[in-house]
Order: sequence, then C-alpha cells, then structure tokens
Amino acid sequence: MTDTTNQSELMDKFIEKIESKLADAVISKVSERVEQQIKGISEKNETLLKELVASKSTTDDFAAMLTEATNKIASATGTAQTGGDPVVIAKVDARDVKKYAAAKAEAERRDVPLHIDRS
Repeated sequence: MTDTTNQSELMDKFIEKIESKLADAVISKVSERVEQQIKGISEKNETLLKELVASKSTTDDFAAMLTEATNKIASATGTAQTGGDPVVIAKVDARDVKKYAAAKAEAERRDVPLHIDRS
C-alpha cells in the first residue's frame, strides 16, 4: 500500500509542477490561432469595405453621368421639360455632393425649385 500511496504522492507533485507550464503552452497555441483567425476576418472585412466604397462611387458617378446625358439629349431634341413639380431630394442625398449637383442641375434644366425633403 505504501508503494501505491508513494506513487500517488509523486504523481500529485508531478502534476503540480507541470500544470502551469502545460496551461501556458495551451494558452499560447490557442492565442496564436485566435490571432490568425481575427487577422483573416479583419483582412476580409477590409477587402469587402473597399469593394463597397468602390461600388458606391461607381453608382454615384453613373447617376451623375445619366442625368447629364439625359439633359444633353433633352436640350438637343428640344424636349426639355420646364415648369411643373419641384425637384425633391432627400436630406441624406443632399449631403452627397454629386447627388445634390445632379438634382440642382435637373431643377435648373426644368426651371423649377429644388426642395430638400427633411423628413
């Protein structure tokens, strides 16, 4: 019995000595993997954000070009509308320089006021 008790005591001492080293090793490995995953997520988010910004600016440019082309065609064909309902632009869109400029140009082309919808 003393042999078993002695082995048990030795095993307890061994576990006490390696416990902190083992915990440090496991935490280190887990931390490395978590950092790699976070880095990957961060890089993907950055890529998606750049794509979103690029698509938004392309959309804004397209809207401005479309308005300009419509104005030129209307002027050339003599079908430009004058008078009528005012051009209304949302408050959020009015903060965008390109959208505001396009709405203002449309209002001037139609000879109507430009209103900003603040609701």
